[in-house]
Amino acid sequence: MDERRRQNIAYEYLCHLEEAKRWIEACLGEELPPTTDLEESLRNGVTLAKLGHRFAPDVVPQRKIYDGELLRYKATGLNFRHTDNINHWLKAMDKIALPSIFYPETTDIYDKKNSPRVVYCLHAFSIYLFKLGLAPQIQDLYGKVNFTVHAAVIAINEAIERGMAEQTMLALHNPNAMLANLLDGLALVYQEVLYQAKSEKTANARNRVGVYKPEQDVYEELLTRAEIQGNVNKVNVHAAMEYVDEALEKGDVQALYSALQSEALGLREVHRENTEWYMEQLLIDREQKSLELGMMEPLEKEELQAAVEAANENANVHLCMMQAVSRINEAVRSGVPSQTVKELMNSSAKLPDVYPFAAGLYQRELAALQQQKPQ
Repeated sequence: MDERRRQNIAYEYLCHLEEAKRWIEACLGEELPPTTDLEESLRNGVTLAKLGHRFAPDVVPQRKIYDGELLRYKATGLNFRHTDNINHWLKAMDKIALPSIFYPETTDIYDKKNSPRVVYCLHAFSIYLFKLGLAPQIQDLYGKVNFTVHAAVIAINEAIERGMAEQTMLALHNPNAMLANLLDGLALVYQEVLYQAKSEKTANARNRVGVYKPEQDVYEELLTRAEIQGNVNKVNVHAAMEYVDEALEKGDVQALYSALQSEALGLREVHRENTEWYMEQLLIDREQKSLELGMMEPLEKEELQAAVEAANENANVHLCMMQAVSRINEAVRSGVPSQTVKELMNSSAKLPDVYPFAAGLYQRELAALQQQKPQ
């Protein structure tokens, strides 16, 4: 397939995506993600379930839509329960009696095994509902829309195919591609990872059994903007993990603090004053992991977050203990045994059992120690 025809077919498919997007927006009164991200956004089934509720509320009541506000999806990504939403949509179409020949499989949507089939189903669904007088007519947008994002994504795919990291980096930096968190120092790694991802996607598309469709062939071999960004993020996270590991290897506290602050890792509650605690905890966790695996491996993002939280807790316990010790010294200097024993019994001081009846003895002994070692 020559490049010009390839791009024309891709453009035609994008028009179908945009048509489906605008039709859904008209039906639901909601704004959807950009056209080039539509396939990815449909995977959680929430938008499709809302369509089902719109046209068959008895089959898909609002309460049945899983993660309707997308809070779970935004926090942790896809969950298998999101397939319930897709199944609700399929049942709604069955209730309205759309011929089942148009239906996609659940995996076509959730796993993106056949996204074009989903788009064609939405078109058939829209035409069927329009004929029933239940929905607005879907628009014909061929030749009427310009996809600057899509053009940038195609240019990135072409650069990846050529194998020149510098050219790929230039294409990635195209503002129309709307990619974030690009780090020039990782250009070679981006090229390698994106080339591998594109090769795998092409191989999967060509090995897939099914009816051949030119549109499907083109779009299932191109990395989408979301897939490109996902791979960039993956490279950034791995690089950030390596930076943390290098700082631990060198025992460089300042480098460790900088590495833990990486946007790619997105770690929470990283405090400069606790950096020594992070070093100590991470070295322990790193050693433990190496013993379990039998080899030295960088700590994963989740392991880093757990270590940061544990170190913060240890630092807080230590701070509370030091504050408790300070209050004990103040009480001893005040010369009031009852106040001294009260402070000694504070759990933050981490002392063994304290007996109130021995308050006078504690006061005398501690006062004597203070005189030997002035505070």
